Amino acid sequence: MTVQDKKDDVEVTQEPYELSREELRGTYSKLFTHPDDLSGRGERRKICELLKSPAPAKPEIEKLLAGYNGRPQGEQCTLSDKQLECLREAFTSDKYKDLRMIDTGENRERQTPVEGKLTVGPWELTLIYHALLGRRRDPTDTTTHDLLHEMKRAAIDPRIPEGEKLKTIKACLQKAYTQQLSAAESSQIEVPDQIVKEIIAMLDDSRFKTIEPYEGEPCLVGNKSIACY
Repeated sequence: MTVQDKKDDVEVTQEPYELSREELRGTYSKLFTHPDDLSGRGERRKICELLKSPAPAKPEIEKLLAGYNGRPQGEQCTLSDKQLECLREAFTSDKYKDLRMIDTGENRERQTPVEGKLTVGPWELTLIYHALLGRRRDPTDTTTHDLLHEMKRAAIDPRIPEGEKLKTIKACLQKAYTQQLSAAESSQIEVPDQIVKEIIAMLDDSRFKTIEPYEGEPCLVGNKSIACY
């Protein structure tokens, strides 16, 4: 059963008793801080420990999420079973191990460009995640929303060849990286194909819609309704 909430004459379908899109954005803002802010790494470690347990401690995870979203003490966020399953897979499955290089990679220092190009390491990938997931913006600013959904459209469209999917998503990652740095600091980045393929696999898995920070179709951003994909 679902609950339908009508906003601006557009019906948005949401599962009952699940983390809202706003709460997801609040959660990601705490998990994916700037790479020079190590608090995000500490919070990811906490939630990963809970998700890796044979039977994930849902109440403890919900307590963490409530803290991320500034809920009063004793008031918890509610996580659906689908969302719990997706978070567990994203944060613990070997299928997405390259995406977790931010916590497992050995060299967490900022990489040095070679001939104007820079191979993405843990620091750079963390900065990209921060740009796409970790910054809470004015809801009328659609920059992050637009990049995420450009990536999503490329990933799920079966008519687009894999090479074009890789090209489109790499371009979005470049934009996300560049917008966090000054012109003097920014470089052309090289993102390994395996990382991009894992992004495509995650975006193309319909189960993960429950943990996306923005709606699919219709998509509400501020007072605007946008058919995204």
